[in-house]
Amino acid sequence: MCHALRATVFDRLRDALDGCTRLFISPDGGLTRLPFEVLPLPTEGRLMDRYDISYLSTGRDILRFEAQSSGHPTVPVVVADPDFDLSSAPTTTLTGPGGSEDPPFTRLPGTRLEGERIATRLGVPPRFERAVLEAQLKTTRAPRLLHIATHGFFLPTPLAVPAGAGTESGHAALRRLSGPHLDNPLWRSGLALAGANTWLRGGELPAEAEDGILYAEDVSGLDLLGTELVVLSACETGLGEVQVGEGVVGLRRAFVLAGARTLVMSLWKVPDQQTQELMEEYYRRLLAGTARADALREAQLTLKVKYPAPVHWGAFISQGDPSALSMGHNPVVPR
Repeated sequence: MCHALRATVFDRLRDALDGCTRLFISPDGGLTRLPFEVLPLPTEGRLMDRYDISYLSTGRDILRFEAQSSGHPTVPVVVADPDFDLSSAPTTTLTGPGGSEDPPFTRLPGTRLEGERIATRLGVPPRFERAVLEAQLKTTRAPRLLHIATHGFFLPTPLAVPAGAGTESGHAALRRLSGPHLDNPLWRSGLALAGANTWLRGGELPAEAEDGILYAEDVSGLDLLGTELVVLSACETGLGEVQVGEGVVGLRRAFVLAGARTLVMSLWKVPDQQTQELMEEYYRRLLAGTARADALREAQLTLKVKYPAPVHWGAFISQGDPSALSMGHNPVVPR
């Protein structure tokens, strides 16, 4: 089936490529959910073995690559391993509307190690557990690099349950995500932060935690003018409502609207351990001067040797400016 898909969506373009190996793809419709890199070559290997691929919202995005941002970037921000059960009444045991004590969002142990190592490379203190607060993230102004490692979700329909939530489909508490304004897909995708479980179960949160959910609508209002790179190390962060001719409306669109120059995101539920390994490989190359898109490709090729199946490394794509990252005067710890 994968060979047939490649023959249908890619092989017809090969003559027009005339030997080019750097490709910018602006997919539409259902193809927005496809990482072209994982498609198999006719003989052996995958497209990523032969082509350098990065993505665009629209073809005109290329015109923005040389434009100077009007924003003034600040130091990088790394947030990971939120305390989903943060509460203003920590001794209270909360249960979901159905009586289950299973947490809607389960902890991802690998995200803490990932956050520690990436923050060390960037020379900044990471934000963990109770410090991953929605209000603080909303007031962060144009970090040069923003790395978020947590659960992501997308509700295809108002009453659907996010597949990336780390729980059984149909969990009653998650249905609280189906709130107002669901005709707008920016309210149906988001990231789980500190206190997300508590809010979903009707518990009380500290004021700075708000509801523990950073919706795509919230993201679109962030000040990311001057942000060179946003990395969403979470499940299905590249998904959203596909509008033919308009691309994907969700976190993917929201971070672009907020001003992010490049976005690294995932198209399916990603494994915790392999994602941690992939991110470490990615940042090692990125901070050594490798271009943004190339650093991701090289990291994926490295993991492909250890984990041949694309499910372990193929979900992540790079959208936007593929060039090398300028870290300005921010401290970077080499390694």
